[in-house]
Amino acid sequence: MHPPTCILTETNKSPNICVTLWRGYKHNTMIAIMYMFNLIFFITGIGLVSSGSILSLKFKEWVTFVRNSAQSVEVFVVMIGILMICVSILGFVALNREAPCMVVIYVLLMAGLFVLQLMSAIMGYAVRQNIHDSLEVEMINSINNFNPVNESAWPITKMQETLQCCEIIQAPTNSARRYTEWQNPNTTFYKWAQTEEQLFGNVKSCACDPSEITCYCVHVPFSCCKKPDDISCGINIDSESFSEKLWSDNCWQKLKVTVLNQLVIVAGVAVLICMLEVIAMIFGFRYWKRIKAKSYENMDVRVPI
Repeated sequence: MHPPTCILTETNKSPNICVTLWRGYKHNTMIAIMYMFNLIFFITGIGLVSSGSILSLKFKEWVTFVRNSAQSVEVFVVMIGILMICVSILGFVALNREAPCMVVIYVLLMAGLFVLQLMSAIMGYAVRQNIHDSLEVEMINSINNFNPVNESAWPITKMQETLQCCEIIQAPTNSARRYTEWQNPNTTFYKWAQTEEQLFGNVKSCACDPSEITCYCVHVPFSCCKKPDDISCGINIDSESFSEKLWSDNCWQKLKVTVLNQLVIVAGVAVLICMLEVIAMIFGFRYWKRIKAKSYENMDVRVPI
């Protein structure tokens, strides 16, 4: 959109026509910018609703403990997306009708969205340690209550298969034994593993030579196995076969990295949205002042003498 060219002629030497053209140009430019911002908010809202829904459906089978700790972050993302769609639709209607009251409501709702996102970010940062601790507790409880009879129904199974890990909380070291969290004799899984060992006898016995002090065997769920359909995996895996048969990464560390990467993306998008909201509020306020002034100019006020 190019600014208007004003040429004074002999028939019209008044410069007021230039002022009118310039004001009309500024008014139309502001409307175009407001339409552009509303279109961006509308598309962003659809993107947030879609992303929240897809994430919820994609990871719902293995992030039950994450959802309990983070209190349904995907629901909040969907809610923000729906609000942005509604506010952008209101903005389109307000621009089309040039209604000052609707523009004021639009600016106020945009300010409310901005405050809501800002408060959410502050609250999320304040309770980050609580989320960290509760997530760790949930993962430990999932180990203690894990039932291998219906292994595929447990979220921890989906997590280990997706992240390709087996160590849950304890980080592996060169000197410590591996997969010790699954060797707790008080857990349902370990009692089941001992029953399987007795049932199959020599087929599931430990292959370590008793004279080898460094060699030891462990019981792990089949989701820890690189090949879950390998019947030789799961019960009494000797330490010399760990690298061949079992995932070696730490689930807790990989989960934190995965969540952190997602949070960095979400934080970047949130900052961008907040900046756009501030700009939209400024333009909305200026647009409201302009249409108010325009309405006053169009009023034919005559003062009786």
